[in-house]
Amino acid sequence: MIRRRLFLALLPWWLAAASAPAHAADAPGPVGGAPAALPTLQIPAVEDLRPLVPRPVKAASALLGLGRQRLALVLGLGTVGDRLVVDPAPRDVQAVAGALRAGGFVVMLREDVSGAELRAALAELRSRLQPGGVGFVYVAALGAQLDGVNWLLPRDMPLAGAPDAQTLAQQLRGHGVPVAEVVDALMGPPGSPRLLVVDAAYRHPALAVLPQPGLAEQKLPPGVMALFGHGLNAVQEVPAVAPLPSPAPADLREIAASRFARVLVGSITTPRISGPQALLSTRRVLFDASQGQDKLWLAGETDDSEELAEATLLDGLIPRTPEEYARQGVRLVGERLTRASGEQTVAEVLAQPAATPSGAEATPGVDGKPRVPPETVRPAAAGAPAAGGMGQALATAAGAVGTMAGVAATAATVAAGATAAQAATAVAGMA
Repeated sequence: MIRRRLFLALLPWWLAAASAPAHAADAPGPVGGAPAALPTLQIPAVEDLRPLVPRPVKAASALLGLGRQRLALVLGLGTVGDRLVVDPAPRDVQAVAGALRAGGFVVMLREDVSGAELRAALAELRSRLQPGGVGFVYVAALGAQLDGVNWLLPRDMPLAGAPDAQTLAQQLRGHGVPVAEVVDALMGPPGSPRLLVVDAAYRHPALAVLPQPGLAEQKLPPGVMALFGHGLNAVQEVPAVAPLPSPAPADLREIAASRFARVLVGSITTPRISGPQALLSTRRVLFDASQGQDKLWLAGETDDSEELAEATLLDGLIPRTPEEYARQGVRLVGERLTRASGEQTVAEVLAQPAATPSGAEATPGVDGKPRVPPETVRPAAAGAPAAGGMGQALATAAGAVGTMAGVAATAATVAAGATAAQAATAVAGMA
């Protein structure tokens, strides 16, 4: 009896479980074929939610020291042992460091350091560079590759004489610093511009015993962009360097000794250029100048929404692109249309000459000159005709239309190649 009741109680559940697969298989699908997959809900990344900050706000933030962190490490490893083997390195690092400082970077300059000091500088860079900051590393040194690994030769690297390949390989592993350690110290989260520039592919007699000359392709993590001063598996002769004149030139490109550093400094100091654009411009200029002979290695990608040079207050207030001219024109039109009838701007009030009101008595001042009492502001009479106000409003609207036409013409002029100063003067005259 108990078994029968238990069987009857479990029978509906057993039948439902047994018929579920068959019911799902026999169930008719939606009209038109296979059932549509449900949409995948994805939470947008933080970098996609960043608002577009206007340039005046960026410039004001930079002026107050509240902008994005900019930290650079500039390494000049021209001396190996007791000899200067990369003659342009001292002048090149000074020029690049000056260009980065002009762009708002805090520069850590290290010259002719040992391997331990170089690793200490990399550890300091890693600890100081904030996750959302802009990081830049420039290296002017003597480099070599061994089994596909790129090495930098610090000051304490023994490079005297003519060692065989096995001895030189042991010295590189014992005293050299891999470029991979520089990359590890530089990398950061997505959305943070990280740039690496290495100029180390120079010819040296002691490195001629290695199987491959120059530098090999460097493995880069996501978010890091790198530029080498020469192509892969190739070296260049160390250029002759003339003494730096005294006093030093004001143009940083004249301080740089190598052609690569001069072009790089010119790209870094270009107004409103991002980091990836600066590296691309450097590579393109050198490629075109050599008629395709200098094929610099450029790889990786990083955030290009941040300009490499810090925006100054004047640069943030003066429009430069046609879009910014159009935006400025729309603002001027809006101000003129929304201005009340008879209302004057501060500039118009200050431009008016002071006039003595009729019937006012001039009283002598402290210096004996007549002093005019301030004019009493009288309210407008009730029921005054509004025809004059309507006429002024129509004149204002006509002037606004003229301003918009002038702004459009100015934008076309900028697109045709006019200078930003000429266009800014035209817009200021229309205001």
